[in-house]
Amino acid sequence: MATLIVGARCKDGVVLIADRRQAMPQTFELSMSTSKLVTVGSVVMGYSGNRARLDKVRRLLATRLQGINSLDAALDLAESVATEVQESYKELLGQEPLQFPLAGLERLTSGNAHLYSILAGFAPEEVHYGGWGIGERYSELGKLFFDAEQPADEVSKVLPLLVALAERINLAIGDGLNVVIVRDEVGPRFLQNDETQVLLEKARNLVNDLKGIAGGYLLRA
Repeated sequence: MATLIVGARCKDGVVLIADRRQAMPQTFELSMSTSKLVTVGSVVMGYSGNRARLDKVRRLLATRLQGINSLDAALDLAESVATEVQESYKELLGQEPLQFPLAGLERLTSGNAHLYSILAGFAPEEVHYGGWGIGERYSELGKLFFDAEQPADEVSKVLPLLVALAERINLAIGDGLNVVIVRDEVGPRFLQNDETQVLLEKARNLVNDLKGIAGGYLLRA
């Protein structure tokens, strides 16, 4: 499944965005629109890779997170589960690395928000700004617009620009946008469909404007 996920630690929390198109890279068939950002207990997990493997990770995490009350413990558990699931799918998918973002509050229900990258077989790595899946390629562009001192509400309006750009270049990206803000001391809130649609339309309009401005400038040069 091709995926664009980008996440950032902001002034007052963490923002994660993702496209919604589910595409199978072996056949390039496009199927249903689906959320690639999900809550598992009190944390947010991103689907960046084979959906069957990540579904299994989510199910195991949901069961084993019970009784855990710190993000550090949840991260260790996520890495352990990721390694377990990667091993169980090794014959089917070879050594394709299992990697995904995970965000949550320090004490799961309170504290500051943090963003981590989970990679099977390795210690969780804290990320202040980064991308997963195809998003890893496009996240570098976001550095032109992203400011870590901006509030999460503002960053949630900036990052959708990456989806608007990527969907013009890669057919595996599209079908809308998911945005979640994990605010310090508050926790995760998913923006509603009408909110994300407005953000994505504004981003698409900006891409059109930039294309027109660049084309006109180059023709006059």
